[in-house]
Amino acid sequence: MKKYDLHKNNFSKLHFELHSILPYYLNNKEKASRPHRHSFFQLLWFNNPGEHYVDYQVLQHPKNTLFAINQNQIHLFCRRSSNEGYLFHFNDSFISTIGLNILPRFILTIFNEIHSPYLVLTTAQSIFFKRLVKTIEIASDTKGENRSEIVMHQFMALLYKVEEIKKEKFSFPLDLKSDFSTVVKFKQLIIQNIDQQLQITSLCKCPRNITKKTHFFNKRTYGQHTQYYDKRY
Repeated sequence: MKKYDLHKNNFSKLHFELHSILPYYLNNKEKASRPHRHSFFQLLWFNNPGEHYVDYQVLQHPKNTLFAINQNQIHLFCRRSSNEGYLFHFNDSFISTIGLNILPRFILTIFNEIHSPYLVLTTAQSIFFKRLVKTIEIASDTKGENRSEIVMHQFMALLYKVEEIKKEKFSFPLDLKSDFSTVVKFKQLIIQNIDQQLQITSLCKCPRNITKKTHFFNKRTYGQHTQYYDKRY
């Protein structure tokens, strides 16, 4: 399966992109309409009802739907959908410059892959997002010395808003030491070591807690870790 990168090893570029979905999709139709993965994070905001393929499922979605696609998560754009809206691409390095704990927080709250893969925005939330998108577009087009910092902070405002909306819909702790966080980290380890076929004991950093971690993982993912692995990949 194809895996795509964003400015791989080229740190002279801003590791962030904002595109209108339809032109982007049409320019990359052959690649985008086939199952693929990214080494970067992606937010997809669809203006119209349609379909999107995530983790081997074609998902029907209403208008004003926001998908959070994690690193290495499988997805594709469905040809039958209008695919109108906006997409955001960003790498770890783009967010981590603010602080080392920011990215783990957003992985926990936005890109955890445990709850629904999308959020439906209200009219008020959509208006808020449109304003932020416009501001980010303007900042991205400037050539000023502080361009990257301005874009980053505007985008951070959007991410915090997504986190707020998701917390209103789904209840989960923000504590990076919670059991919920442990499950999310465990899933990330599976993703990072997907090609190595490691034993579960190799994936657990605290072997004495394997039973507890496995039990909580099963509870949150509704199945055994091996079943999750086979279904997911």
